Amino acid sequence: MSEATPDDMWTPFKHLFNSIESFLVTPAAGQQQEQNVASLDALLRKHKQNFSTLLRNPPKNGKSREAIRQGITEGITLPEFGHTILSKDLVDESVILSDMYDLNELIVLELLCTAQQQMPNHPGLPRGLVAVLLYYDGRKSLVASLKELFQARAGVSWCTDAPQEITQLITAYTDGLVADGLLDKIVDLLGELDVTKELDVLTTNRALGPPKHHRQVLDLFEEIRVLLATCLFNWAAQCGLPKGTTVKLIRYLAKYKSTVSSGGIDNVTLALQMALMYALDMSVIQRREDGEDVVKRLPMVRDGEFIETVMETLSASWECEGLRSVSLFTFGLAIATLRLAPQNMYSNTARIIDQDELLVDAAIQGRVFDFIHYTLLENEVLFRTEFYYRRMHVLFTD
Repeated sequence: MSEATPDDMWTPFKHLFNSIESFLVTPAAGQQQEQNVASLDALLRKHKQNFSTLLRNPPKNGKSREAIRQGITEGITLPEFGHTILSKDLVDESVILSDMYDLNELIVLELLCTAQQQMPNHPGLPRGLVAVLLYYDGRKSLVASLKELFQARAGVSWCTDAPQEITQLITAYTDGLVADGLLDKIVDLLGELDVTKELDVLTTNRALGPPKHHRQVLDLFEEIRVLLATCLFNWAAQCGLPKGTTVKLIRYLAKYKSTVSSGGIDNVTLALQMALMYALDMSVIQRREDGEDVVKRLPMVRDGEFIETVMETLSASWECEGLRSVSLFTFGLAIATLRLAPQNMYSNTARIIDQDELLVDAAIQGRVFDFIHYTLLENEVLFRTEFYYRRMHVLFTD
């Protein structure tokens, strides 16, 4: 990608996603592999701020707004587009989108210029509506990139086909992101990204076009939410979840009210419930020869306060008793596995004696199997996602 690539909230993130995918699937050796590792390292360093401040826009700015307004008479220099005189319509559109998304005016201007170039790919749509599509598509690409990174790191549930050096780089990089609190930010974002509020903003600013455009925007918005939830799932399956994130996730799920007409569960909630089930999973002890060593690194064992804190959080009231019952059942089986493990693995065994039976009994009282059968299993994604149905299988065989 050339130095003149526009900073338009779309082009850099599309490039990021495509590059990560390429590095993960392209076999290489020797000098070429070293170049790939160096290139990926440089790319990830460049985008660290984008991941650390995930989906937080560079805010609108008085100086930037004045600069684009002066561009009507004096012109302005933009990467890839050079020095150009701006039309009043372009500046007006920039201000509207900047206010809509609290996004820096110069970035919006570049987004609109890119949208102008992309208009042939979106017949019938004016520049502003194309820019709206690119904005959400760019955000989707950024979150999809993070999902790929979390999936490609080393962990306990799966191994990837990526070269070892690439895996090591990604593992160290994502460790750094999570140490800076990224997992908690993901849960917070899922609470903030409300489609009703987004539609209000779009409608108020006349930023929704004909039905197809309307549908595309809604689909992109929902895909972003699903990808965020999948990021959390990927991390939980590979590394467990820290105590604080687990508590935050439980509190998020406790507020869930089903809006699915079929009586099933939506894809975001399914991914988050699966993330919680992996965060409370001790079955690796039986699954791997080195299971006892691996499990010691999981937060549920490593953090001496994890079990009691989660127990207390789960005991609060939930909007959906079914989700709570599945969580209790999962936690009960995890504690049962831990209680039967070698004593040197978990020092607080005396504090969890009999808790497993109490949790499982409470789950059964909450009709856990009815909920699994009539609600969880209604979502077809569960049957298409290998590590979802594997987790369900382990839940029953435990």
